[in-house]
Amino acid sequence: MKILSKLSILFAAFALVACTTSNVAVESPAAPVAQYDSMSGEFVGRLGGDFANLMRAANSAFDDLKYYRIGEKLYTTKAKTIARGPKDIKVIVDIYQDKADSCKIVISADSGENNLIKSQEIFNKMAKYSR
Repeated sequence: MKILSKLSILFAAFALVACTTSNVAVESPAAPVAQYDSMSGEFVGRLGGDFANLMRAANSAFDDLKYYRIGEKLYTTKAKTIARGPKDIKVIVDIYQDKADSCKIVISADSGENNLIKSQEIFNKMAKYSR
């Protein structure tokens, strides 16, 4: 019983250590480093520009990558866009206007293995169209 409890503590500690948030280089003049959480699959970055311009940039990025927008919710300082891509990948882009000159972008891609790559593609396309 003691061995089982020690193993369970060891596995719990390993699970907490294995869930890391890593910094990722992105093409954003506002903040050249974004964060990716491998456990939740969330990619968080910052883009310069106003809220409406970044919404248009997200829609243009989805069109360019051949994703179909299936939902959109707009608020005064927040927006959420949901899209489906090739192989039925679900992507959610949240845009938060938390500063006057830049917005926080949260991308959740549900592709299974390559969430970081898909999120970076979308973020970089958004950066390209927001200029």
